[in-house]
Amino acid sequence: MELIKKINSIKTNKELLEYKAKVNETFDQREKYINLCEIASNNSKKSFGYIKEAFETISPDLFNTKEGKKIINKFITTIKENNNLSNLYTLHENIRKINADTDIDFFVNTIAETNWNINKQVNNDILKLGRVLSEGILLLGHDSISKLPTEKKSLDNAVKFLSENKKNKNNIVEYSDAIKVIREHIKENKNQNVFENKDIDTFINEMFSSYNEKYSTLTNEEKEIIKQINLSENKEELFNDYKINCLSKLDNYISNNNNDDEVKKITEVYNKVKNKNFTNENISKDICGFLEITKLFE
Repeated sequence: MELIKKINSIKTNKELLEYKAKVNETFDQREKYINLCEIASNNSKKSFGYIKEAFETISPDLFNTKEGKKIINKFITTIKENNNLSNLYTLHENIRKINADTDIDFFVNTIAETNWNINKQVNNDILKLGRVLSEGILLLGHDSISKLPTEKKSLDNAVKFLSENKKNKNNIVEYSDAIKVIREHIKENKNQNVFENKDIDTFINEMFSSYNEKYSTLTNEEKEIIKQINLSENKEELFNDYKINCLSKLDNYISNNNNDDEVKKITEVYNKVKNKNFTNENISKDICGFLEITKLFE
């Protein structure tokens, strides 16, 4: 073997220790890569809900490179061109968008009564999408692992059951259990009042900080807007357009609100947004903030 031949050719302890360190480093690097491949492979075989959330979490980092952008486009195209995946995406997006005003009974019953048109190919389709997630993880390396979300197995299994099965006399118990899981998830995750236990500075900082986190919660349409911003020649004009739209939403909300305390707080938010100035380095983060606030007051 070449390795044994190389070792036998070494004449001094110093050379041997240097070669040993080099070999150990090579083995360590290979071990890390194999571990990464295993993690990527395992994540690619998980539920649609997990794959969607995981990919959205790593998308901002993927967007920083040409190869990463290709993977994002591949992920989006894979969903758009597949009816099973498109319908699952719509279902999971509806669950993600629940808020404090959501009528739980109506929401859950509507999900249960809707025919999501999921056919028997769905597992193969999800595996295909999972492989795109795997590509993203491998491209980003070990830094992406800590950003991957925790699985919501109970919720994902419940959504999977409702999307793939029509209610009949033989699965009433399973249907009831699945609906219960989704209802409990909604109760636990319904958004609280955005100002609850927060001062205005904290609220504003949350809206205009942590770009990666905010980016991952945007819809595909909103993410396309951010991409357009990065390619735009007149970024300041775009910044002002989104700022004005955000101010308009806040102004409309203030004008139609009779709660003096809430009006006072929202007026403070209005002034904070109004005083935001354009900077090239913060434009994507700031427009994410404008979009987040605008969504809250639609």
